[in-house]
Amino acid sequence: MNNLRYHFPPGSAILVLLVAGLFAGLLVVNSRLQMSRLPEPDLEFVFSALNHYEDYEVAIKAFERKHDVRIAMHLVNLESMKSRLQSALMSGIRMPDLVEIESRMFGALIQGPLEGIGFHDLTKRIEEEELRDEFPAARLAMWSREGRIFGIPHDVHPVMLAYRADILQQIGIDPEALDTWETFAKVARERIVKDLDGDGTIDRYAIDFALDGFPELTSVLMPQLGIETIDASGRPGFNREKTVELIAWFARQVQGPERISFPAGWGQNLAKALNDGLIVFLMTPDWRTKQVEMDNPRLAGQLRLMPLPAWEEGGRRTSTMGGSSLVIPKTAANPELAWELAKFLYLEKEHQPQRFRHTNIISPARSSWGEPFLDEVNPFWEQPIGRLYVNLADEVPAVHPSPYSEYVRTQISTAFTRVLGWKRRNPGGDPRPYIREQLTEAESNVLRRLERNVFLSNPVSGGEKR
Repeated sequence: MNNLRYHFPPGSAILVLLVAGLFAGLLVVNSRLQMSRLPEPDLEFVFSALNHYEDYEVAIKAFERKHDVRIAMHLVNLESMKSRLQSALMSGIRMPDLVEIESRMFGALIQGPLEGIGFHDLTKRIEEEELRDEFPAARLAMWSREGRIFGIPHDVHPVMLAYRADILQQIGIDPEALDTWETFAKVARERIVKDLDGDGTIDRYAIDFALDGFPELTSVLMPQLGIETIDASGRPGFNREKTVELIAWFARQVQGPERISFPAGWGQNLAKALNDGLIVFLMTPDWRTKQVEMDNPRLAGQLRLMPLPAWEEGGRRTSTMGGSSLVIPKTAANPELAWELAKFLYLEKEHQPQRFRHTNIISPARSSWGEPFLDEVNPFWEQPIGRLYVNLADEVPAVHPSPYSEYVRTQISTAFTRVLGWKRRNPGGDPRPYIREQLTEAESNVLRRLERNVFLSNPVSGGEKR
């Protein structure tokens, strides 16, 4: 056999690489030249929610035309934003002109004396422009400290229950009859929780509750019952008899022979549990409805929304989960323009219909609650979900910011986990005395940490700290 040799002259390959490199270099240079010709932005706006990007892009283009300005919009990873803001606040370096932040990071960014907070106090602006009554007082509380408002709320995030309407119809359960948590749990035990195939394993549970109590216990049910993990003065408010009864109730639902819940988790695990009918109910703030639609397309027309059951007849039928706001750092080059952009993004009615259809998030602005787009029937849910959430918006409980919010939730979660351990060791026993012990310990841990902060501890006689 002849040995055939194919020759690839190295000069040709090198020439191709050189040409390609030269072309790429020219593209980079041209791109940088184009960028250098752009004027410096009048305002830099930073946010982290990807699902807000398209809506903000449209609104900002309209704002630029209206004010003849240029806005630089930056989408930043949430954790990166938090660390960069904290570093900037500590070092005094310049921050963006307008920042959209989440509630879980806000408390950590407003530590120290009131006058030392690195964001503009918006209280006077809000009052002079008669905007205080535009927002629910509970929502302004989320972005306030000592009565001073530092953020414009982006949302209200009322919580409802999403449920498999097809399963309830098959069982013959009227969701309107589930008006209290006591009734809900009773019906769930008697008619929803089932071993459907007789193999000794439960195939259907009533609801998704996490075994560590987060977020259902600490972030939804406690505020609904009027229990403040941190009160308006920044002190722990959870060590109460109400909390003892709530934890005892919740523990009964997640563990033992009367268990009605399954910890479905998040993402695809949750989607599968809902699709398979492993859970029938899911706590759903307005923003979560869009996630449910995207993760469960096969359930279109089979899911509905209802208010949360109340803790007593005629009681609160909702709670809240999550939240965002716009803040203006004190280093902003043009705080007046930043204020105008903040109002335009959150209060301008022209862009609200499309924004709601894209996110399912209702506006916190009361002036928008009568708009007809909120009465549109959502084809997935087959309900006017905007109107359903707006009808609950004024019932949303207040949640106060604190740099210790996450620590407090961790302490409550730890206490709850210990309670579950106690129940396993003492089947049939009354856990409430043990719950009281654990809450007292959790409160003591929180207070010790608070007392290390000179700005949050209260002076007493003799110059000591209480």
